[in-house]
Amino acid sequence: MIQPYKKLVLSVAATGTIFGMGTGLAASAADVHAGTNTPHQAIAPVPAADEIVMSEEESVMPASFYSDLQQGKVPGAVVQIGSDLSGLTAKAGDPEAEYDFEGGIRHVYGNYEYGVPYMAPESDGEPVTTVTYHFKEKPTVEEVLRHIESAEKVEDGMDFNYLWYIAEDYEVFFEYQAGSDKIDNVTVKGNFDY
Repeated sequence: MIQPYKKLVLSVAATGTIFGMGTGLAASAADVHAGTNTPHQAIAPVPAADEIVMSEEESVMPASFYSDLQQGKVPGAVVQIGSDLSGLTAKAGDPEAEYDFEGGIRHVYGNYEYGVPYMAPESDGEPVTTVTYHFKEKPTVEEVLRHIESAEKVEDGMDFNYLWYIAEDYEVFFEYQAGSDKIDNVTVKGNFDY
């Protein structure tokens, strides 16, 4: 049975000693025992540091990271797919670098890259059609499959393999080196007609 809160009764000498004031005379053991003599609830033992083992279920990235990806959003990105490049530069300034990649230009901001196609209709401005995040701490293939069970493993026999998740308006793919089990990056790509 849990006991209601009980005020701790200590002698003046004990409170002076505990709080660093007063005479410095120690309270008797009987005084301290009288103030704390109540039934106690057991506390679960705390494992020693060397007894703590990382669970196989623990992840490098939180579950919410994978949940956001399945909704077509890259957590931490300045803008998401469907945004305009002008919105990105207004929020984040000029990119650190730009380079040509698969029919468009990638704009690099730290661990994030935002892809804009060459052939976007002028009425659409410069739409961001891909957002890529390069992992600082790399999750494993097994971790990704644990969080996104419907991801399809694609091994192209070249330098990279992929885990692919396809939704109606976008695709999510995780890229990793052939022969490795660590994911290098993840990209959300809009399925737009350009």
